Amino acid sequence: ITIGNTAPSAGTVTVTSTTDHDSDNNSGTAIAADTLQCNWNYNDVDGDQNDGTTVAWKINGTAAGNGGTTLTGGFTRADVVTCTVTPSDRYDTGSPSSGNITIGNTAPTAAPVTVTSTTNADKDNNSTTAIAADTLTCDWNYADVDNDLEDGTTVAWTINSTAAGDGG
Repeated sequence: ITIGNTAPSAGTVTVTSTTDHDSDNNSGTAIAADTLQCNWNYNDVDGDQNDGTTVAWKINGTAAGNGGTTLTGGFTRADVVTCTVTPSDRYDTGSPSSGNITIGNTAPTAAPVTVTSTTNADKDNNSTTAIAADTLTCDWNYADVDNDLEDGTTVAWTINSTAAGDGG
């Protein structure tokens, strides 16, 4: 009796974040700036070693990445990133298994923030200096990698760490 080779399996495939740029301490969530990792459990009932297993990445069904176990960039909010693992033991190729993760929202940034005087009460013609009689304006550059429009930005003024009002 000759016993043939049994093809290996990849088990459950998961896609996780390795960088936690959203600071939620949850590798099961990801945002556009994160590096993603494809994880699986290679299993071969014959005891054959992993030899020739392939990894394929897709973003919303379109091929992405270079076949490595990690993928960085190229995705934005609501993208579905899929990793498909096709296990191989050199003798046989097993069935492909896939896992995915949906990219979450990335918080926008407001930088640099500048405070300038729009009046010249101190008569020095320098908008970066002010006295109590001056009117100040707060300006910033808004950026959002998800291309969301600015909506709901708030401004809070402080004087020596004490709340002094709100508004732009």
